[in-house]
Amino acid sequence: MSLFQGSLLQLKNLTIQRGAKNLVRDLQLNIQAGERWAILGANGAGKTSLLDAITAWCAPTTGSVLLNNKLITVWSSLERAQQIAFLSQEQASVFASTVYERVALGRFPYQQYSFFIKNTHTDYEHHAIIMQALTAVQMQHFAQRELASLSGGERQRVALAAVLAQQSALLLLDEPTNHLDWHFRIQMLDVINRDLSARGATLIMSVHEPDLVWRYCTHVLALLPEGKWRSGVVSELLTSELLSEIYQHPIQRIETAFGPVFHPA
Repeated sequence: MSLFQGSLLQLKNLTIQRGAKNLVRDLQLNIQAGERWAILGANGAGKTSLLDAITAWCAPTTGSVLLNNKLITVWSSLERAQQIAFLSQEQASVFASTVYERVALGRFPYQQYSFFIKNTHTDYEHHAIIMQALTAVQMQHFAQRELASLSGGERQRVALAAVLAQQSALLLLDEPTNHLDWHFRIQMLDVINRDLSARGATLIMSVHEPDLVWRYCTHVLALLPEGKWRSGVVSELLTSELLSEIYQHPIQRIETAFGPVFHPA
């Protein structure tokens, strides 16, 4: 049985403007627990701005965001962190120096007594969750390595481990495949997929690879020019016509034994 059920996130009449530009206009979404949403859009279309609005990091121009039928702005920052795990595009942490400390930040919303958790800490449950997350992304042997010594792809895997360790109802991932080669793109998304299935958690991620949307997501939100948008089930909405409209370039859909592949014409 899923840990989370029913309507998890509602976006009501959401409009986001940057200067005179409409990024999103009158967006209406009702996201159910367990769904896996992809946000597709061209560079500068508003994908990150929308994720920032969902987390209450930046307020929308108009409209509201409701988490579990409660305005996102009413939740305290600690309560939001227990409900929403957010992976930003670029990884930088001034609060952690080692891999272990970076992943331990994912447990911070549940820690009332200390900021960092050390390997010698008596709280074995938190330590076990941290090491389980590091093992899932194949970074357990790097636990005491300095973050600064890692490659971009390794830092991205550590950041994903922190998201897994947070064990939130909603995962917001802003271009989670950044810096990852194809091998680790698939491996990391498989790890996230298994975590979502095990907990009944919900996913919203911005991506640039429609092939991955088809493989891992149930629903898609397409951000179109002039603040327009379309949303729906991946199998119905993700077409070459829609992608061509998103990216303002002809996109071909090629059927393969592993599912459709999309390629610029």
